[in-house]
Amino acid sequence: MKIVSIGIFVFLLLNGMPLFSQQQGNFLFFESNMSLFNPAFTGSQGALVGIQYKSSWMGVEGGPKQAGLLYHSKQKNKASWGLNIQNQSVFIENQGVVSADYSYALQLGAKSQLFLGVKAGAVYNNIDANGLSRITTESNPYLNALNNYVHPLLGAGLLLKVNATYFGASIPNFLNVKRYKDADGFEVTASDKPQLFLSTGTRIPLIGELSIQTALMYRMIQQSANYMAAMGMLDYKDKLALGFGVSNNEYVSALIRTKAFSKMEIGFGYEFGLRTSATSLNESGLEVMLQYQLD
Repeated sequence: MKIVSIGIFVFLLLNGMPLFSQQQGNFLFFESNMSLFNPAFTGSQGALVGIQYKSSWMGVEGGPKQAGLLYHSKQKNKASWGLNIQNQSVFIENQGVVSADYSYALQLGAKSQLFLGVKAGAVYNNIDANGLSRITTESNPYLNALNNYVHPLLGAGLLLKVNATYFGASIPNFLNVKRYKDADGFEVTASDKPQLFLSTGTRIPLIGELSIQTALMYRMIQQSANYMAAMGMLDYKDKLALGFGVSNNEYVSALIRTKAFSKMEIGFGYEFGLRTSATSLNESGLEVMLQYQLD
């Protein structure tokens, strides 16, 4: 019965791959909020609550800003539930995701577990066209066609943990929805297409109390550039970690993470762009991460 259940779940997950959801923001400490895009991570690290805030393109008015809040319950009868809230704003657009997550753990071996997760909630989008600086006061039918919206969200994911290594795959939202409506005979359309997320990471012990933590995340979406981010940190006694992150959008970051108290983890990240011919605007950004272990 267990094998049949896993097979059905994997089929449903992979069956959504050709669709390839609304683009979600990219946090520097993405390994701390995997459940934002993969519900199977819910409860995999115990009960916790966390917040993250990132400000990009510092000094640019209306530059990208994003915030995330997550909660994971304690595992009970192999099941955990969680809550995720994410908000992003860029210039006149404000969008976000609110979801409830559920994860179920299957013990595959002495040191291996498979987590299956589902996500349900809503995505919202708000565009303030009045925030545009226009050279005329005449009505613009294309702007009139922009409508704020709230749409349902339904996603799934899986997570395999073997010793200190994990592999994850998820589609945060299977639904492909039309974002804007027609108005005054003008057709202005845009769609939120499902995304496929792949992730992996591990901890490699070194000498003494030192270890290396690595994480990789890859996002694919139809008719859009794929996104990849990787990070590596040198950890001392699970108390202090220093490292860096890189991505294929011409950004690198410096990261520091510490446990100020026994259950409180704090992280700071500074991101800066590589000024190459492929990029026209690479302003720096800052991120703050707080996470508290509840058990």
